[in-house]
Amino acid sequence: MKIGEYEIPPDWESMTCIYNCGFILVWERGKSYSAGLQMDEHIRLSHPEPSSLFHWLRFWRKEY
Repeated sequence: MKIGEYEIPPDWESMTCIYNCGFILVWERGKSYSAGLQMDEHIRLSHPEPSSLFHWLRFWRKEY
């Protein structure tokens, strides 16, 4: 499988960030039980939720 310019071997799995920021998580099939937790941590740290409605209205347009 190919993700962007990276070729992921058949015995490996991958996951990309839902915010399309370029973060790719790759692990060997059957070797990681915490891939989802690692992706959740990336999303929590890199894409924090807006702190208030005003913040969301002010910055939402710039992100999309």
